[in-house]
Amino acid sequence: MVIASSDAFLLGILQSRFHGVWSLRASGTLEDRPRYHNQLSFDPFPFPAASAAQRLEIAAIAEELDQHRKARLSEYTHLTITSLYNVLSKLRAMTPLAPAEKDVHDAGQVSILRELHDRLDDAVAGAYGWPANLPEGDIVAHVVALNSRRVAEEAEGNVRWLRPEIQAPEEVRRKAVQTELAVLEGVALALQPRPKEAPAQFIALRSALTRGPATAQDLSRRFKGAPRGRRMTEMLATLAALGQARPVDGGRYST
Repeated sequence: MVIASSDAFLLGILQSRFHGVWSLRASGTLEDRPRYHNQLSFDPFPFPAASAAQRLEIAAIAEELDQHRKARLSEYTHLTITSLYNVLSKLRAMTPLAPAEKDVHDAGQVSILRELHDRLDDAVAGAYGWPANLPEGDIVAHVVALNSRRVAEEAEGNVRWLRPEIQAPEEVRRKAVQTELAVLEGVALALQPRPKEAPAQFIALRSALTRGPATAQDLSRRFKGAPRGRRMTEMLATLAALGQARPVDGGRYST
């Protein structure tokens, strides 16, 4: 199933646990495999009424997730999306890994994949205003209830367009939203807290680089309590050595 959009916010929502649980419950199966039905899984699914800052956060994590998977699959040709997520499922179930699965875990950096999905689920939960650890049955109930509220809203003429530039171009022309997004992005970056654990710090740095090339000084200004000078430069060099970043011109790094 292809969902054509250049908006990474949509990718983030669709890759979240909330849409995954819903689509598995709403759709049927093909033989013994889940089958994604557009009319059952996508069309009635209510996307969160996220703020501009929340959209930026979800989009950034989704881009980082997408780039992480692409980088691992490109570097190790024996890896597949299926093998990565089979190992991720075992990690979540705390099931011991076979030797071949340990190789997939290490080459695919599945622990980082897991942390990216956890961050994405937390961000999406925040956009919905729901607890991140909702049981699956409660997720379905929340989605159904939100869908009912949206149906009532649309009956009153309040439509939350998913792609307003295509679905409601007249409304887009009446609303100047780009300036607001740009301002909020700068605020969000300036106030971003620095994770306490070292692995999460590196993931946060890489996420920041997905927004564009930056120097060590630039990144130090984006996180509260971030290291400055040589320490930040060393962290960026470590990311580059791991293949998670690359140096560009002017002392900047990019993904």
